[in-house]
Amino acid sequence: HVTSSEYAVRAALGRYGGVTDVRVARDKDTMESRGFAFVDFATLQDAMEVMHEVRGFLVVDGQECRVEYSRQSSGAGGGRD
Repeated sequence: HVTSSEYAVRAALGRYGGVTDVRVARDKDTMESRGFAFVDFATLQDAMEVMHEVRGFLVVDGQECRVEYSRQSSGAGGGRD
């Protein structure tokens, strides 16, 4: 299976600019990609422009990936160990 590194995600978004951080979610035991990533942008406007341009999908490492805004978690604990 294909796993996308932070570099691949950043490269796929590189033409849009404004990317300040990329974090690929990984399994804490195997360190394998969990199949999604979080991307931070310099401004909300940068993020909105990317969302408009990619229209919900981006190709990373030859694989089409869905792009969405992250949603606030409703549970306690935060998820980071």
